[in-house]
Amino acid sequence: MSTIETIVEDLRYLPKDRFAAAAEVIHKMREDYLAERNRIIDETAGSMSEAEAAVFQEALTESRRVDAN
Repeated sequence: MSTIETIVEDLRYLPKDRFAAAAEVIHKMREDYLAERNRIIDETAGSMSEAEAAVFQEALTESRRVDAN
């Protein structure tokens, strides 16, 4: 079972009144991730060549793909 499937399965066992709390935690984690990502991008802006930036962007895109396994 994939990580996402495990999380969804865990959510199925929660009472419906806990869904909002779970959603808040997940949303905060996403917001924290995006803030950290943007901070790192801001700190490193201009430190790569255009070719290096293209390779980095491709690596970021690949890292965000969800593996169904």
